[in-house]
Amino acid sequence: MMRLSFPNGEHPDLRLDEGDVSIGSAADNRVAIADAGLAPHHARIVADRRGAWLHVSAEAPPVHLNARPVRELAMLRKGDVVCLGHVHLLLCADEHGSQVLPIPPAPPADDAEPALPRVVLRGVAGAHFGRSHAIERTLLIGRGEGVQVRLDNPAAAERHAQIELHGERVVLRRIGGEVMVNGMRVGDSLLAPGDQLVIESDRFVLEAPGLARPPGMTGGAATSGVPNANHHVIASQADEDDGVGRGVAVWWLIAAAAVLAAVITAVLVYGPRATG
Repeated sequence: MMRLSFPNGEHPDLRLDEGDVSIGSAADNRVAIADAGLAPHHARIVADRRGAWLHVSAEAPPVHLNARPVRELAMLRKGDVVCLGHVHLLLCADEHGSQVLPIPPAPPADDAEPALPRVVLRGVAGAHFGRSHAIERTLLIGRGEGVQVRLDNPAAAERHAQIELHGERVVLRRIGGEVMVNGMRVGDSLLAPGDQLVIESDRFVLEAPGLARPPGMTGGAATSGVPNANHHVIASQADEDDGVGRGVAVWWLIAAAAVLAAVITAVLVYGPRATG
């Protein structure tokens, strides 16, 4: 579950249940904000079983998602920032989904068996946009020397945070600076595939094919304490997977029909000869 937050207080927060949230200066919008540089019907956020989608009106002035322009349609994820005129929208994990789960007390030992290199931190905005960083045991992020992910930002700490693999669990350990996960400030946290991390001006997404969400973790980051890019897409990966499945099923039906037709033809052609 996601929540639409207005950091500057222009509108109360909204929970994004399945449905349509229209945003603009006209009074008939679900979110109507005047004198903020919005077109009468500026944009819509549509939530469905696949996630959330940003639809930009043709009459709208430039719209930006994580500082990148959006023209018509973009897929949204938790932690994204959308700029409409002078209004900033933040998509957050629903606070009620965050749960307190146990976090390993220390990083994995140097002699620990490295995990399979299937967990990747991918940059989606900022200086690391388009770059992927594999996580084999630990991945240190910061501004100083000796880090694996170097942040070129004076506001970042020299050793800002560290991502660790503990078996099937991915842990974010906050060391020297603030980290946002899915739009929420967190301390040490368990991460799940698809989580978006924001450190100052850099954004990353955790990708871990085949890695399940930790048991009991229903939404947002699971913490050990109190929680403190433009995607021009038309179909989600789930739809693509469904489409592949439907395509395979269709080919099986065609093959079965062909075999059945061959059997019927053989019966009609050779059956009378056999009886004669």
